[in-house]
Amino acid sequence: MPAHDYENSDLELWLRKKHMSTNEFVQLVGCSRPVVWKVKKGLPICPLYAKRIMEITLNEVNPKVELVGGRR
Repeated sequence: MPAHDYENSDLELWLRKKHMSTNEFVQLVGCSRPVVWKVKKGLPICPLYAKRIMEITLNEVNPKVELVGGRR
């Protein structure tokens, strides 16, 4: 899926199937709209929100995870 094709992203399809608005989903996850926008665009998000989204969608949506920290 091209990064710009957010209308057919797994999350957008899930939201349509559940008849849920983006704002309702944002409240359910406890994140901001930009986090949901990133998921729709296929961009990485923090592991905490990614895990929460996978739990809410029963793994139908599997967001890319932003790698944080690391070894030096």
